[in-house]
Amino acid sequence: MISIYDLAKLTGVSATTVSNVLNGRGRFSEKTRKLVLDAAAEHGYVTNLAARGLHSGISHTVGIITTDVSNEYFSSIVLEIERLMRLSGYTSFICNTLYDSRQLEEYIRELRRHNCDGIFIVGGSGPKDIASNSTLPHVFIDFTSSSTSENSVSIGTDLEKATHDQVDTLARHGCNRIMLLLLDALRAFRPEHPIYEGYRAGLEAHGLEFDPDLEIIGPHLKKSRVESRELVLGALDRGIEFDGIVATGDRQALGAVEALQERGLIPGKDVLVIGLDNSVYSQLSAPRISTVERDTDEMARLGAVAMLDLVAGREPDSRRIVVPYRVIERETTLGKADR
Repeated sequence: MISIYDLAKLTGVSATTVSNVLNGRGRFSEKTRKLVLDAAAEHGYVTNLAARGLHSGISHTVGIITTDVSNEYFSSIVLEIERLMRLSGYTSFICNTLYDSRQLEEYIRELRRHNCDGIFIVGGSGPKDIASNSTLPHVFIDFTSSSTSENSVSIGTDLEKATHDQVDTLARHGCNRIMLLLLDALRAFRPEHPIYEGYRAGLEAHGLEFDPDLEIIGPHLKKSRVESRELVLGALDRGIEFDGIVATGDRQALGAVEALQERGLIPGKDVLVIGLDNSVYSQLSAPRISTVERDTDEMARLGAVAMLDLVAGREPDSRRIVVPYRVIERETTLGKADR
C-alpha cells in the first residue's frame, strides 16, 4: 500500500500537507489539493482508518453479531443496521454465530481487539453481564438476558405478551389443546423465559390446563422447517392430542403445517397454527400462515440511533426500548369457524 510519505515524495510537498489535504483540514492551495488528490487516485492510495482511529479514538467501524444470518427476521435487521450505519459513515463487520454462545463471546473479543466503536448483537441469548466489563457501547436487539450496564441499550418486542396473544388468538377460535413448538439451540428456554411465561399465562387466561406434553422442544440441530416438521410428526405418532400450535418462528410454523398435511389433517380446520415474524414463509405458503409481525426496520432504526448516541457519549432516550407488534390472521386460523 502506498503511504502519505510516498505521496509526499511523488508530489514534492510535505507529509503533513498530504495528510491535511486527504483529511480536509489546514491551509493549502487549490493547486496543491489537486496535485495530491490526483496522485492518490493514480497510485491507489487508501486511507488507513485503523491508524486514523489511533489518533482520534474513533475507528468508524461497528460489529454486528447475529445468531443466524439465513433467518429472514434477523437478516432484515442486520441489513438495515448496516445501511443506516453506512449512511452515518461507519463500516460494519457482520458475524454469524450459528447459535453458538462460545462463538458469540469469541466474536465480541475479536471486535474489541479490532478497535470497533461499538457492537450490535441481534438475536439469541447470553449472560446479563456480557457488556458490563467493557466501556465499548453495545446495542442488543431481540437478545434475551441482555445487559443493563451504562454502555448498553436493549431493543425488542414484548415476547411474553406476543406469545400470550398467539395463545389468545387460537383460544378465541375454540382451541383448548394448544401446543408450544420451539427450537432451543442455546438452551435458553427455562420456565422464567418470556415465551414460556406468555404461553402459560395465555392458557390460564382462557381457563385451559397446562400440559407438559404440549411443550414440544427441539435442539435445533437441523433447519427450522425440517426439525419442526419432524417434531410435529413425532407428537402425532405418540398420540398427543392438540388442536392448535403456537410456533416461535414462521419457518417452524411452516414445518408444522407440512406435518399436518402429511398426516391428512387440514391446517386452519383440524389444527390451527400461528407463527412469528411475518416472513415470506408465512405469506407464500399454502395455506397462508397466521403470524405476529415485528417491525424489523424500526428496531434497526432505533438501534442505529442508540449506537450513535452511545459512541458520541450522549445519553440515549431509553436503555430499554419496546417496539410494538401486531397479530396477522390468515388461513391457518381463519379457516376454522368459531366453536
